Order: sequence, then C-alpha cells, then structure tokens
Amino acid sequence: MAKRKPTKGPKALKKPPQPAPQSGRSRRKSNQPVSPWWIKYFPLVLLALSLLLYGNTFNHEFALDDDVVYLKNEHVQKGVDGLGDILSHGFLHGFTKTEDLSYRPLVLVSFALERQAFNNNPKALHIINVLWYFLCGWMVWLTMRVMLRKHHPIYPILIAVLFLAHPVHTEVVANIKGRDDLLHFFFFMSSLWLLFRYLSERKLTLLVWSLVCYFGALLCKEVAVTFVAIVPLAAYFFAPAPRQLPGEEVQGAPVLQVEAVRAVKLMAPYVLVFVIYFVLRASILSDVTFEEPMSILNNALAAAQSEADRIASVLWMQVEYLRLMVFPHPLSWDYSFNQVPLTSFGEMRGVAAVLVLLALGVFALLGLRKKDPVAFGILFYFITMSVVSNLFILIGATMAERFLFVPSVGFIMAIVVLGGRLLGGKQAVERPQIKILVGVVAVLLVLMAAKTITRNADWKNNDTLYLASETTSANSSRVQDALGAVYRLKGEKLPPNDPARAGYFQKAIGYYDQSLKILDSNFGSWYNIGVCYFALGQVEKAENAYNQTLAHSPNHQSALNNLGVIHFNRRDYLQARTYFLRIIENNPVNLDGLLNLGATSENMGDYVNAETYYKQALEVNPNIKNALLGMARIYRARGDNKTADYYSQLGNSLP
Repeated sequence: MAKRKPTKGPKALKKPPQPAPQSGRSRRKSNQPVSPWWIKYFPLVLLALSLLLYGNTFNHEFALDDDVVYLKNEHVQKGVDGLGDILSHGFLHGFTKTEDLSYRPLVLVSFALERQAFNNNPKALHIINVLWYFLCGWMVWLTMRVMLRKHHPIYPILIAVLFLAHPVHTEVVANIKGRDDLLHFFFFMSSLWLLFRYLSERKLTLLVWSLVCYFGALLCKEVAVTFVAIVPLAAYFFAPAPRQLPGEEVQGAPVLQVEAVRAVKLMAPYVLVFVIYFVLRASILSDVTFEEPMSILNNALAAAQSEADRIASVLWMQVEYLRLMVFPHPLSWDYSFNQVPLTSFGEMRGVAAVLVLLALGVFALLGLRKKDPVAFGILFYFITMSVVSNLFILIGATMAERFLFVPSVGFIMAIVVLGGRLLGGKQAVERPQIKILVGVVAVLLVLMAAKTITRNADWKNNDTLYLASETTSANSSRVQDALGAVYRLKGEKLPPNDPARAGYFQKAIGYYDQSLKILDSNFGSWYNIGVCYFALGQVEKAENAYNQTLAHSPNHQSALNNLGVIHFNRRDYLQARTYFLRIIENNPVNLDGLLNLGATSENMGDYVNAETYYKQALEVNPNIKNALLGMARIYRARGDNKTADYYSQLGNSLP
C-alpha cells in the first residue's frame, strides 16, 4: 500500500501590507476635516464682532420699559437689600406693587447687583448687555459644533456670526430690559450644549449641570418651557447613535424607532425641572393665568371677528416674522393695532400664509427620517416660537422682534446648511464649496452689520426711538400715542410763559388725535389729550377727554384724579369727593386720592374725615409735606396750637 503524505495544515495568513508612515499627522476621513489652528481663538473673533456691532450703544440712556424693570423698580433700586423681595414676588411687583404673570428673579437679581455696583449708570448696563450677547453667540457656536460635528467646521462659524449680526436682535441687545432674553437664551443654549456633552461622554454631572441651566432659563423667562420639546428633537437628530440593545432588531424595532423612543425618554428629567419651577411660580404669584379679557390695545388679535379670523391672522403674522428674518426692514419697537392688519382665510394673505407654512411643515416632516439638519432648524424655529405666536393663547403683545431671539438660531442654521447644499451639490453636507458659501455669508454679514449699527442709534432714548417709528409704524395707535408723548413732555418741561410751550402741546394733540383715529378705545391717548388741553387752559375740552378716558377705562386713576381736581377748583367739593373716593376704592394706598380727599374734606369743614385721610397718606409715606401741613391746619382750627406747631415744623422741614 502506498504511503499517504500527511496533510498540511492551513497556511498562515499573510499580514496585510502596512501603510507608509505619515509625516507628522495621521489622516482623517474626508467627512471629519482637520480644524484650523486658529479655531481656539474664534471666541475672540465673536467678542470683537459683538463690540463692533453694539459698541455704539454704550452711551445710550434708559428707554422704553427700562423704567419698569430697573430705574423705577423699587426692589432693584434697593440693590442687595432688595434681593429678598425680588425672590418672593413677581417680575413687575417692584414697579406696580401687584403680582403679575411673570416670575423672572434671576433677571432682577442681576439688575439689583448692578445697581449696587454701578448705581444708575446706563453705560455699565449697556456694556454688560453686549457682553452677555457675546456669550450667547459663543454658546451658539459651541452648540452648533456638537450638533453639526459631521459637517465642515465652517458651518458653526457662519451660523454664529450671522446670529450676532442679525438686525432683528437690536431690540434685545440695545434695550436694557432685553436682559431677560439674553439670560434666558444663554442658559437655554448652555443646557442644550451640556446635554450633547452628556450624550457623548456619559458623565452624569454633565446632565445635572444641563438641568441646572434649564432651571436657570426658566427663572429668566417662562418661554423656556419649549426646551422640553427641543430635548428629544435634538437628541434624535444629532445625538451619537446608541448601541443597539440585544434583540431590538429581532423584535421588529427599527433603529430609528429605538432612537426616537430613547430621545423621548430623555425628556423626563427636564419635565420634572419644569414642574418644580411651575410649583415655585404658583406659590409666589397670586394668579398664573389671565383673568381679564385681552384688550385690543395690548393685542390686536383680540379684535378678530371670529376664531377662524384670529387663526388666519396669527398664521399671517408668522409669515411676517419669516420676512423679518429674511429682510429685516423696517424694524419697529411696536407692532400693535393696527400696524399688522388682521386677515381671514378668504383673503390672499390668509391663503398665502397657509401655503407657506404648510410647505415648510411638509419639508420638515419629510426630513425627520433622514435627520436632515435643515428640517431640525425649521422645527426648532416653530417650536420655540409656538408659545409667543398667539396661536394657543393670547399674550400681552401682537408681535415683537424680541420673540425671534431664540427661534432665529433654528432659522439661521437651516439657511446656512441649505445654502451650502445648494452651492455644493449632493456632497454639500460633507464637502461644500466653502469659498462660495463664505463669500455669500460675508456679503450678508456686511449688510446685516450696517443695518444693526444704524438701527442701534434709534434706541438711544425714548425720543429717538419714537421719532424713528413715525414712518416705519405710522399705522400703530400706540406709536402715534408715543409720538404725542415726545412733544407733550417737551411742553411740560418749559415754564408757563414760554411761547413755545403751547406749540408743543398742540403738536402732541395732533398725534393723539391720529392715535384715536386708528383705535378710538385707546384710553391712554384720550387721557393725554386731556392733559394737554388742561395745560393750555381749555378746561372743558380736558374734562371731556377725561370722561372719554373713563368710558374706555372706568378705573383710570389719573383721569379720576384730574376730574376731581377740575371740580375741586370749581368749589364743587361734593362732586370732586366722588371722583377721589373712586380712586381709593380701587387703590386704598393711592397718595393723590388720599391727599385730595383730605383737602376736599378740609374745605368742606369735615375735619374728622380730613384728619383720617391725611393720616392714611402719612402711613403710606410719613414724609408727605402736604399731609403734614394739612394736619397742622386741622389742629390749629381746633385750637390745639402745640400739636399744630409739631406738624407744621415737620412739614416745613421737608423740601
């Protein structure tokens, strides 16, 4: 038998050829380009851009609602001593002495600390606003870097610079009151950035800090509630793909479905934070919802003839917002009645609004499965806009440029990514034609910067702001009223014998009349016409204007007081007394009402009631000269010269 050769074992596999050593650097995949060396210095570029754009606001004064939140806010003006009141009351309590529907303590805390450090220097506050704006732009860049990590690093850069330069943000940055939007935005974006870091690094401390930042955003502005919806959306679109759990594919759960479920589960801790905030807010505020019907003056949508017309008008206003994002001109501090006229689904504007918004909605939904960043930008825009859109509940404003501050990030993100895609073809997401894209953005940046810098000048003070809106918002009743205030205040600053004084009051009356032609129920314009006529010595016209004020606002404190003064001067004390009593029925601590009731009772010889009202006034403020001297007259009339001298000495010691 022939001898069989032993079988050979399997041949050893040859080692694959080793790549040649690279000189100095290892290669990266084409979709992960090497970041330029200067990228770590890019925050300095953002700081320089912020200062360039808004440096001309440093010498601005207080304007618009700065009085409400800072200059005339009692809690803020106490500095650190007012922190307790700030934390235990609503946002406007320090100005109105009543609780409102907002609880934003972090904003007022920042103002109180700055009041302590810089007194009432508006320059310091404007500088701080610009620094916060820079931090907002920085957070946009950081967040976009982690969200668009598969894209070229130029995308986050372009998004950040366009965000900083967009003129629609001037209201937030150039107005000190805009601090609530700045702080809210910073904490909002910081929370999102920390969330992505947590999803990448899986460090629990990052999630905790993300939740802390979200709570901070809520304490700056209630609209941060939308973050609860942004969390699962952002996690689904951009979070690193999780490892597939064993059996998930076998059990018929597609990977996209698994990722969507996990993204939704991520909402839970943020929902818990919102619940904690809501409970805290409800325990401090006396009301958490609007009790009185919304006035047309505050929100033009209250004038809609039907619910369908209201919805059609809301949709058209969303188109107007998109127009401002694309073409931010003209800009205005006010969009109330009747600057943006209402519409219906039977009009072209209503139909156009439906078509535009429907097209954007369909595009966004089609991009969900593909996780298209453009779709995310659209959804981010509309989700963050939803609570201020007036679609679900009427808020205290028809439209406002500040409402675009957070949504603008999504809009700009969508535009930049879509622009790169259109310029670079199918591979634009990975390898766009960078030079063309940068060139286009550079042109936009120059145009936006020019508009922003020139628009800032309008925000110097109330006069410049109101006068700038004379042509841009001529159809707004509130703007016409504000223009009247410019000239009324000029007249009030002049002595009675100045010949220019009457001219200012007459010009003011012209603007107030125009305001009433637009909205006859604008009781503020009726009241101010009365003030002007009274200053001109036309008492009967003033009386008629005050009565018109009460017809539209029955408890208007100043109109009641001025009507009482008119009757007091006529020695019609009984009628004067009825007006003054109506004041303190609605506001028992109104000093004008108490003092005038004291004076009226004194002139009627009713010293008992006169003494009562003067004492009530002194309980509100013990340093009221008129009340002290009134008490002196009462006691002297009673023959108690010792007590009379005491009150007289106190009263005459005051300025």
